[in-house]
Amino acid sequence: MSTTAHQTIEEEFVSSVSDLIECYTNSTPHVVPADSYAQRQSTAAIVGFGDAKFRGSAVLLAKPEVASILSETTPLNPTDWLGELCNQLVGRLKNKLGKYGLLPQMGTPVTVAGQHLDLGAVSSQPLAWRVGWEDGHLFALLTLEVEDGLELVADESAAIAEEGSLNLF
Repeated sequence: MSTTAHQTIEEEFVSSVSDLIECYTNSTPHVVPADSYAQRQSTAAIVGFGDAKFRGSAVLLAKPEVASILSETTPLNPTDWLGELCNQLVGRLKNKLGKYGLLPQMGTPVTVAGQHLDLGAVSSQPLAWRVGWEDGHLFALLTLEVEDGLELVADESAAIAEEGSLNLF
């Protein structure tokens, strides 16, 4: 059974966000679609990804103190830590997309800070989810462009990396 590539990538993104937050909070986060994500003071971490058939960007948008909450130590620079979390998010997504035969390239995290940040892409508006847990919340945004007609079918036998493993190539 196949579904649209766009829908599959969205579902794997939400799963990746949930996995990331669960890893750092030891609780299952509540992930729901968000109509609005602008906050008075925000930090955004952005990582682009893609290949010849699709491209997109992942964004984690949070108040500055949320990155510190998600750290196992006190980060010297919470903005940089949010960038690392976004990098881990896209790494998780890349790993999940491997079972569909997709191996997107990843960009370097970029972070920005500001008030009432409104993010968008040239050809698509971001899809947004509010990700909440006991000690806080953040927003996860996804922009995505997918080649017309691209269908993804999972190959459960495909070798994917286990979380925390190291692959050298």
